[in-house]
Amino acid sequence: MIDIYDNVLEPHIAEFIDMQMKDVYWKYDYNSERGEINKHWHALCGKDENSVRENGFDWALPLWQSSFLKYDFKDKYGITSFKRMYMNAHTHGVEPHQHLDDGSVTMIYYPRLDWKKQWGGGTIIWDKNGTEIEKNSDYVGNRLIVFPAWRLHQALPVSRQCYQLRSVIVFKTHVDPNLLAPSDDWLTTREDIPEKYIEYLQKLGADKVKHTTQNLLEHLIGVRNILKRMDVSDFIQDAGLFHSVYGTAYFKPKITNNREEVKKLIGEKAEELAYLFCAFADPRIDQIRKLDQDDWRKYPLRLIDRANKSDMMFEKQGVKIR
Repeated sequence: MIDIYDNVLEPHIAEFIDMQMKDVYWKYDYNSERGEINKHWHALCGKDENSVRENGFDWALPLWQSSFLKYDFKDKYGITSFKRMYMNAHTHGVEPHQHLDDGSVTMIYYPRLDWKKQWGGGTIIWDKNGTEIEKNSDYVGNRLIVFPAWRLHQALPVSRQCYQLRSVIVFKTHVDPNLLAPSDDWLTTREDIPEKYIEYLQKLGADKVKHTTQNLLEHLIGVRNILKRMDVSDFIQDAGLFHSVYGTAYFKPKITNNREEVKKLIGEKAEELAYLFCAFADPRIDQIRKLDQDDWRKYPLRLIDRANKSDMMFEKQGVKIR
């Protein structure tokens, strides 16, 4: 889902927040992803409602409280709280870049009520496979954009005609994975996984290899099912199912070296992703980020990395997924 809400706040509240934004103390030298050279202005509000108040940004909390209730975000998106609230700002000459977010669902609010369309500064969001632009939202004051944090997105540059600061308020949120679960066993089901894949992994002994609190096969299925829930292409889901069969920098057990056999089973693209995921040195995410922006493997590898970390989080924290 990518949803856009206009006229989110009552006019007097929107005007108050717009006015307060002019007094924010901005810190330069922040980038959306580690290692990126493009910087912008940033102000951290807090990691929960209490810290936002303690840091003096209580005036912005009505945005969270009002939109959360008005649009029923808990029932619609499974959002339970935010993990970080902050503000970003750009001027002409500051070049934004394509990136993913942490968290589960991202919420971006445009506070500038006097913003002109010709000034640019909107937001573009790519499709689920990261290949085409799915949504292009203009910067419209009192507008809120809500989308999955794992979707590639980017702020649009500010026009030379603009003499103002392009500012946004952002929430990175927590989601309860059970609230919108398609079934009680969505994380562990094997129902729509080709039987030949499961049989091959069992033949390799994946169900006998320990992985944190479960066995490797259960982890591979969990990663694959998280990717399926993201609704990404089948070859990315297949790569997720085989993402650590060659052993990784983190997970040393290697259940096969036979790339040709795996390639014949799941296809060249899926196998290449699985192999690269295993081959990258620690920290893997830094190696993925170094791939060229137009390298077709970069975004799928980011998704697999995210799904892998999500499943391990469920394991280590003992999170019960229905």
